[in-house]
Amino acid sequence: MQEDISLNLTLFERHAELTFLPKKDWVQKLIGLIPIEIAHLIAREPADKCNDYDHVKNLLLQRFKLSPEKFRQLFLFHQKDDEKTWQDFQHELQTYFDGWTLGLKVNTYDQLRELIIAAQMKEKAPYDLREHFLDEWSTINSPIELAKKFEDYEDVRRTIKPKHYCKGPGHYAVDCTKRRKDSKNNKSSSSPVQICSRISKERIKTRKITIGNKTFEALIDTGSSVTLIREDVSKGIIEQSKLSGDIVVLSGLGKYEVKTKGSFQREIELDGEKYCVTWHVAPAPYLEFQAVIGSDILEQAFVGFDKKGVYFRKHEDKVWFMHTQVYEARIEDEIEVKHVTNPRIRKELSELINNYIPKKTEKTNVSMRIILKDDVPVYQPARRLSFAENQAVNKQIDEWLDQGIVRQSSSEYASPIVLVKKKDGTARLCVDYRKLNRKLVKDRFPLPLIEDVLDKLQDAKVYSTLDLKNGFFHVEVNEDYKHFTSFVVPDGQFEFNKVSFGLSTSPSVFQRYVYSIFRELMRKGIVIIYMEDLIIPAKDEDEGIEKLKKVFEVASKYGLEIKFKKCQFLRRKVEFLGHVVENGTVRPSVAKTIAVKKFPVPTTVKQVQSFLGLTGYFRKFIPAYSKIAKPLSDLIRSDNPFVFEQSQIEAFEKLKKLLTESPVLSIFQQGKTTELHTDASQQGYGAVLLQEAEDGKLHPVQYMSKKTTPAEEKYSSYELEVLAVVNALRKFRTYLMGNHFKIITDCSAFQRTMDKKDLVTRIARWALLLEEFDYEIVHRSGQRMQHVDALSRYPVAIITSDTLTARLKRAQQEDEYTQSLRSMIGSNNDSDFFDKNEILYKYVDGRELIVVPRDMQTEIIKLAHEKGHFSAAKTEGVVKQEFFIPNFSKQVQNVIVNCVPCILTNKKSGKKDGFLNPIPKEDVPLKDALDKLKVQQKTFGNPKRIITDRGSAFTSKAFGDYCTNENIQHFQITTGVPRGNGQVERIHRTLIPVLTKLSIADSTKWFKFVDPLQRILNSTFNRSTKWSPFELLIGVTMRNKEDLHLRDLLMEEMMEELQEQRDELRQDAKKNIQKIQTENKRTYDRKCRNAASYLRGDLVVIQRAQFGSGLKLRPRFLGPYRIVKVKPRIRYDLEKVGNHDGPKLTNSSADLMKFYSPG
Repeated sequence: MQEDISLNLTLFERHAELTFLPKKDWVQKLIGLIPIEIAHLIAREPADKCNDYDHVKNLLLQRFKLSPEKFRQLFLFHQKDDEKTWQDFQHELQTYFDGWTLGLKVNTYDQLRELIIAAQMKEKAPYDLREHFLDEWSTINSPIELAKKFEDYEDVRRTIKPKHYCKGPGHYAVDCTKRRKDSKNNKSSSSPVQICSRISKERIKTRKITIGNKTFEALIDTGSSVTLIREDVSKGIIEQSKLSGDIVVLSGLGKYEVKTKGSFQREIELDGEKYCVTWHVAPAPYLEFQAVIGSDILEQAFVGFDKKGVYFRKHEDKVWFMHTQVYEARIEDEIEVKHVTNPRIRKELSELINNYIPKKTEKTNVSMRIILKDDVPVYQPARRLSFAENQAVNKQIDEWLDQGIVRQSSSEYASPIVLVKKKDGTARLCVDYRKLNRKLVKDRFPLPLIEDVLDKLQDAKVYSTLDLKNGFFHVEVNEDYKHFTSFVVPDGQFEFNKVSFGLSTSPSVFQRYVYSIFRELMRKGIVIIYMEDLIIPAKDEDEGIEKLKKVFEVASKYGLEIKFKKCQFLRRKVEFLGHVVENGTVRPSVAKTIAVKKFPVPTTVKQVQSFLGLTGYFRKFIPAYSKIAKPLSDLIRSDNPFVFEQSQIEAFEKLKKLLTESPVLSIFQQGKTTELHTDASQQGYGAVLLQEAEDGKLHPVQYMSKKTTPAEEKYSSYELEVLAVVNALRKFRTYLMGNHFKIITDCSAFQRTMDKKDLVTRIARWALLLEEFDYEIVHRSGQRMQHVDALSRYPVAIITSDTLTARLKRAQQEDEYTQSLRSMIGSNNDSDFFDKNEILYKYVDGRELIVVPRDMQTEIIKLAHEKGHFSAAKTEGVVKQEFFIPNFSKQVQNVIVNCVPCILTNKKSGKKDGFLNPIPKEDVPLKDALDKLKVQQKTFGNPKRIITDRGSAFTSKAFGDYCTNENIQHFQITTGVPRGNGQVERIHRTLIPVLTKLSIADSTKWFKFVDPLQRILNSTFNRSTKWSPFELLIGVTMRNKEDLHLRDLLMEEMMEELQEQRDELRQDAKKNIQKIQTENKRTYDRKCRNAASYLRGDLVVIQRAQFGSGLKLRPRFLGPYRIVKVKPRIRYDLEKVGNHDGPKLTNSSADLMKFYSPG
């Protein structure tokens, strides 16, 4: 394993605790996440230990714990990816560092220092030195001991008689510098490949390998980066003349670098899995074993050891410890459970969902049987596919074969396939069973009346709905009928083991299957099923969770996979079978009539004609229809001007209201004559579902209207007609599935299109959807379809919730101000106000705005502001588009000031807090040299104070102890305020760009340029002082190699004047510094103001100090924080309040803080 298993187990435990998984279930959950070979390891443990998580954890740690060296490599080369947070990255680095140091029993700073120095010495050691100390290489971790051993070895080596490349004494050929220089000119040379040849007898692991008829013993060597075969062994496999010219240089075979003879590729089989291997041929004298299996093979497989020897298992595609994220997302991302207010029930619900596993321990006796009307086989040849399409088909079939969904076939029946593009751009394989469906005897499965189903929900207050994943694939196809499902592709013929999408009897079979599983629970009233829709009603949350447990238990036994993303749990309000079920009441869904209710107000004669066509179709259900519609009918007369006034508005609204109520609107009933009327235009498409009622007339059950997208507008007329039918079937599927019905359309080409052999992909996909339904198509002229034509030509573009409008209506009725305005309607005081649907509006600049009552004004402003957290002006503009609130500018300002996201995100406005002040300076006498900081001390002595940032090197105990022992004051600057050490930061601004340019060829060698750059800076003229730093400190110009001769000539004369000039120079420099500081302070203070005064206990937010990868869109401020200590120079110590981003304890300054004052 390449990752640290202890880190993986820690992540698993954290996830298990967050999801309230009982510890007794941890092992079972873990086994479901890990590769099968690791699960087998656990299964071999005694029965009483298998479910003991602590025992299993210790077992895995002992078996897979990484070595200290592996931890070191992970620590040094671990990279942060974009999906990881910095906290996760820090936790991983900490884990790797602890694994490294704890494995080597490093407990103190001195031990760590020695370990690092020793590692650096080993890194620089020559190959022959490593080879000499190979057996004890990993155990020598003392730099002193290592240096002594190296010195002793060098002393012996100097006496060696020269036997090598340059004939010079004291080294081997592998270390000969002359040889290395010569080798650079040799084009055939390459970088050495390290292999391990010395392994203790106890640790040697080998495995027999067979290539063709040649069998040989191979060493398992994790230290070798390539796979090797000895030259004499390879001759029985391949002619040496056929070896490739791929030459590698091997180090570690004795005291020499050895070139391979070439390489060849052969496939080998290890424990049933095949591996393609590049074999490098090594000279016989240098390789003890017949072959060496290197890391290039080992990285592809899991290698295990047992009593029988070594075994291999290929890695799975997914890393086991990452599976926990999937389950975590199930709770947090896909399923909303926060509405469950009871913590106990919410915990039980989370556990129930998270622990659900389809076990499939029981089976039903339901399987698909296919009965045909005759015995004449349906056979169609495979359709031609492009290369990319063929690859996609083969990939899908391979997956189905692996899952047991399909198998190879030699049936006399065969249907072609259709590739359907999904929304994500990938292709889905569907079988075109249209010809077979015409011969199928329909499978009639009786469905309950919708009214009866809805009646069972009226005593409940809490509801849960379930959605099954890959529904049809749960059901087996009876063995005697599988050959009917056969389909052909260019590369073969296959048939389904599971029920396939596209067969007209599949929905009925699936319904029977689901009913057989939940039959007992249905009888007890625990679950109610209508086709594939499952709803679980309950009186309260306690009963709801208990019923859910029973349903989940049964579903798990039969192996049902649940699509949790589409489920709802313990809700007070759900939509089911086109009705809204809430608080024990059932009412038709707004979606049933929204297409009519949102019909736009007509602005032309043609639009009035379309609306009258819609309403006129149902005029027989509307008493006095002609009288009500007369103001609208008069508008279409040629001799009347088009004026849409109050009488027309009243007629328009009344007709819409009557059209969406009983007796016009009917409740769907199974078995009644049913028709689906559809129509389409370039602007949109519409449909009406009608059913014969007791009066023998067709009544509308539900309306549909939709605007075409820009892409759909380009469809041909018959494509639009098909689109209208398909979307109507999707919308009304609950009603139409299992019922025979007529599709009434004015498109005569529709039926011919459905009968075509070769359809374009889009139409083919829609045609397959129609195969689920039992329908007949009837053509009817456009003149008789005006009721649908209106919905298609004037579709509803936006559908919004009526919840807010209903609350505004109630609030207006209770608000005295609104009632007083309503009482003035009709008088001369203010004619701009009017009532519409019992809601008070006001005309403003030609727009109808809802008058907002006082109690809801703040809420409306908040809703407008939170659409994008706009500025005050833009928020006012958003409100004014739909609502009327008089003089509300102050309210907008108040909402924005108290908006928490805006407090945390927006920059501080106005001038900066605090003025610029110089750091106090004083003359400090030089001290004697001390033992610490030898370079500085022996020249300048100890400083009085050291000013640093808060890096870990400066906050460590070791650094603090040093400053205390040396009597040095240590000041740390405030986090996020680099100007506290401004002089150093100013130098860095010069240093870093220059170092970057100097080291552009190799950025890792930047340190080589520090010394010369330091010399240049110290001898460079400074604008503030008018002198170079070296002149101020020493009193003379720095001696550089460019002017040594000149300095030698002038030195005698200058030395006489040195003492006198030094004091004058320093006084002059002091004046220049003060002058520049005064100018800088004046410039800085011009943009600043007196700092805000904060007191202990105040709540503030602080500016985020770091903006790394992934943090650019995070809030600019963190908080709230409470001030715990007031410090000099507008600085404060703070502690975090609540659970949010940011450190628990920190400090800041006034210019990086602002008050936290949400309303």
